[in-house]
Parts: sequence; structure tokens; C-alpha cells
Amino acid sequence: MIAGVRAILPGAIVVGAASTVLQYGYNELGIARLRYVSKLQRNPSGNQEGKTLNEVSEPAFQSLLKFIGFVPLSDEEYLAKLRISREIYLQRIAELEKQVEEKTESTRS
Repeated sequence: MIAGVRAILPGAIVVGAASTVLQYGYNELGIARLRYVSKLQRNPSGNQEGKTLNEVSEPAFQSLLKFIGFVPLSDEEYLAKLRISREIYLQRIAELEKQVEEKTESTRS
């Protein structure tokens, strides 16, 4: 770990990078807000082609998760993933139990 005067440059680089990312995110949120307000001014009823606003746009948190790489799953898709992982773990448990049995048998002999 670096300490003292030698830590100034790496610390400044890290703080600068973090500040840049935070400022970029803040600017993007401001732009998104402006786009939202301009859509409302163009269409004061809040509807677009018969759809409600919630059907047109998704919540900010959900779009942030999509930006990071998380995708929303339906309940059926999530259950399918859980079942697959459960089967993998059950197979691994069976293998480990078999290894334990073999060790105990070999120590008895």
C-alpha cells in the first residue's frame, strides 16, 4: 500500500475518475429530465398514442440496471434458472457424498 507523498498522484487519478463518472451520470439524469419535460409539453395529456406514460417509459432505476447489464426476468424465467442451479448443486452434493463414502470405506479397510 502506498502512503505519504507517493500516494498523491494515484489518489488524484482515482478521485478524478470517480468525479468524472459521477458528473457524467448527473448530466445524463438532467438530460433525461429535460426530455421528459419536453415530451409533456408537446403532449400535455401525458398520453402517447393511447398508452399511459408508465407503458411508454420504464422507471429510472430499471433503466439504470439495464445500463449496468442486469436484465429483468419474468417469474417463470427466474424459476427456471433456480431449478437449473438447484440441479447442478444437487449433482455436486451427490458427488461429494460419494467421495466421503469412498474415503470412509478406504479408511475402514
